[in-house]
Amino acid sequence: MKHTGSKRVICLASALLLLLGLLTACGAAPKNTAVREDTAAGAAQAPSAAPQAQADGGTGFGYSYKTADMAAAESGVVSRPTANAPSDGTKLIHTANLSLETTEFDRAAAGLKTLTEQLGGYFERSEISNYSGDYRNAYYSIRIPAKEFETFCEKAGEISHLIYINKSAQDVSEQYYDTQIRLETQKTKYDRLLALLEKADKMEDIISLENAISETAYQIDQLTGTLRSFDSRVEYSSISLQLTEVYRLSDEETAPITFGERLSKAFTNGLKRTQAGFENLLLFLVRNLVGLLLFAAVVIVAAVVINRKIRRLRLPKNPPPETPQK
Repeated sequence: MKHTGSKRVICLASALLLLLGLLTACGAAPKNTAVREDTAAGAAQAPSAAPQAQADGGTGFGYSYKTADMAAAESGVVSRPTANAPSDGTKLIHTANLSLETTEFDRAAAGLKTLTEQLGGYFERSEISNYSGDYRNAYYSIRIPAKEFETFCEKAGEISHLIYINKSAQDVSEQYYDTQIRLETQKTKYDRLLALLEKADKMEDIISLENAISETAYQIDQLTGTLRSFDSRVEYSSISLQLTEVYRLSDEETAPITFGERLSKAFTNGLKRTQAGFENLLLFLVRNLVGLLLFAAVVIVAAVVINRKIRRLRLPKNPPPETPQK
């Protein structure tokens, strides 16, 4: 009986120990999980082991500063933010090329200047040439607020005769917001590097951190400049304009209805072009009259000299003796 009772005590004790082990295992699992979650959440704030820092793309000297946003930005997987974006989220760069002609050059040039100032724009470049001596040509690079882009193109055609226009709009929304995300990522990285530098006590870590801070500051400057360039081109449209002084304005292009109208138009344009050709020829002769006279005189003198030499060469050297007359 005593032997049987001792066996029962040993079995009961084993069962209690087994039950206690199961309860301990069940209670320890959530605790370990919570510790791992806290560690993952605070990995960017607390120093980590060197191997882990290298695996996560850290500095390689015992500190990890890369966040999930940094990794996404460097891998090219970025999303467009909506907090800082305009209501439509679109960034458009408007450009235009215009060609105008006028018979009153001074009035047209003054009108374009006034129009640009009234719309809040400015001239990036202004060049006036007069190579032929008769008519002038002006070349302008103008920046106009984007909201006044269409107004300028319309009003410019009223100031002078519009003969050509080409407008385009480039959507740079993706590039803009991607650059914005990368800039914010670099700023976060910069702040974390500064915090790590304050905690670093080894000279090699300090040198590595300072190099990383310098590189990050350079990236911030580059990205900031890119965003400023985008903002400038989005807010102010670019317009290239050529203003030509002419004697007579070009005919407005109208679609003829019948063959007779087409034939009449072709004949009229032919007469105008012939008249313009004779006028240009007369102007050329008058403008270069002195030079042409000098050139003609040189040609005449040269022709006379050459003609005399040719005659001398044709004369016989020993003329035949004269026969006596009977």
